[in-house]
Amino acid sequence: MRIADMEHAAALLDDLRLAGKERFVSDRTLQDAAIRRFEVLGEAAGHVSKKTREAFPEIPWAQMRGFSSFAKHEYWRVDLDRVWQAIEETPALRRSLGRVRLNHQRTA
Repeated sequence: MRIADMEHAAALLDDLRLAGKERFVSDRTLQDAAIRRFEVLGEAAGHVSKKTREAFPEIPWAQMRGFSSFAKHEYWRVDLDRVWQAIEETPALRRSLGRVRLNHQRTA
């Protein structure tokens, strides 16, 4: 399920958040890991049904898809400060994705 993939990527991003911005900014491996997780989020978001996207408008579906494409095709322009800002938003994203999963479980 794509939502599970998204939850997993968001959890890994949240782990990076807990490591702190200083460590993130100084470690290219962490930067690459974060960007990869955002790529996964965006790719998975592109496979979520329109019905689900409309039911959970607080999730930035289009922005995730857009960043994923941007990171893949214009990687040299990725701004680490903006990546960090997005990482800081992962706790809220995780909560929202959890609500999506629970909703799917109730309706399945």
